Amino acid sequence: MADDVRIRLSQTSQYFIQRLSHVKHLKHRTSGYLLKNPPAFPLGDVLNFYFPRLQTISLPDFTLPEMSHTYFSSFLTRLYLHINSESAERIPRIFAPSLEYLSLYYPDTSHSWHIFRGSLPGSVIFENLTVLEIYHNPEISESIEESDTYFPSISFPKAGKFAIRLASIQ
Repeated sequence: MADDVRIRLSQTSQYFIQRLSHVKHLKHRTSGYLLKNPPAFPLGDVLNFYFPRLQTISLPDFTLPEMSHTYFSSFLTRLYLHINSESAERIPRIFAPSLEYLSLYYPDTSHSWHIFRGSLPGSVIFENLTVLEIYHNPEISESIEESDTYFPSISFPKAGKFAIRLASIQ
């Protein structure tokens, strides 16, 4: 029975790819079904296909799979992402200038600015960012030396209209 469900989910993802080619917003949440071992929706195929043109990516309950892309789209304005120790090293670089809303969830690793890229070499300017949310495990600490080595210049020009939410997760 589980194989039948996996096959149907794979067919569903292929259906989306074949018939809905102009998707710009992708949101995925884990279902509330009370299954013991629910089959995972093959989101990697869908994400890989739509990745270059996405403006919104919302994957708060899903860890990014290995992808062929090394950069997020420069059209991306809203990003909600779950980054764990497994996915932290393979995450595509995020184009900072286009972001308006950024929410990052780190259950078992610390935040690092090296995942962002800017328009100019050596600096990352979040030109349009108005909301920044970073959720992390308080038992994991970030090294100041590590964050300083990647980008000497990180700026938030809209800081006057800026909401920052830093929260610990338990």
